[in-house]
Amino acid sequence: MGRFRMNSKRRIAVIATVGLIVIATISIAVSTALGFPEKERSRDEVVRELLDQDIRKADRRDQLIAEFEKRTKEMPVEQMREEYAKLNRQLEAEGLGTIMFDRGPLTRGTEIVIAGRKMRLPDNAEIRAILSNGLTPSLPRDMTESPTTVAVITRGNSSITLDMTTGRVVEIHFAPGEKNAFDFVKAHFPEHASTIDALAEAQP
Repeated sequence: MGRFRMNSKRRIAVIATVGLIVIATISIAVSTALGFPEKERSRDEVVRELLDQDIRKADRRDQLIAEFEKRTKEMPVEQMREEYAKLNRQLEAEGLGTIMFDRGPLTRGTEIVIAGRKMRLPDNAEIRAILSNGLTPSLPRDMTESPTTVAVITRGNSSITLDMTTGRVVEIHFAPGEKNAFDFVKAHFPEHASTIDALAEAQP
């Protein structure tokens, strides 16, 4: 008798469960047919998911760039450019955009815009850095009173820092035997040629 009552209870429980599943299925079908979302995610959940996606993309992008820099460290520039093109193709294929190097060996022989003029760098000159005055506390006082961006260009062991807005020479260093290192700058900015020549003569 007891066993029979237990089986009956089980049957009732099974029937109730099946009934609930049927009701839930009908409810979902009706909601879908009427265009009601099954469950609306909160704004925080959506934002968190988007942030997680951005973080994963940024991590993957940084990984690919770090691998590229390690792989091409000792490469000739032409071979490095080929690897750079491959890197951008891979980044684009993975939906990570593309990158442009604005400093280092890949800038050799390329053009840079200074004071609205295109200046082509020689094959042995490169952009070492693009800096704002907020990152260059050593800039002269009169240059830190307003926003200023400078380009640090190296050739051999010499370097020149140019104001990207005016083309003015901010700083220059000539290594021994390299006093003609920045003749290409004089060709593009003849108004600053005398300054470059004077600084070249002033340095040992």
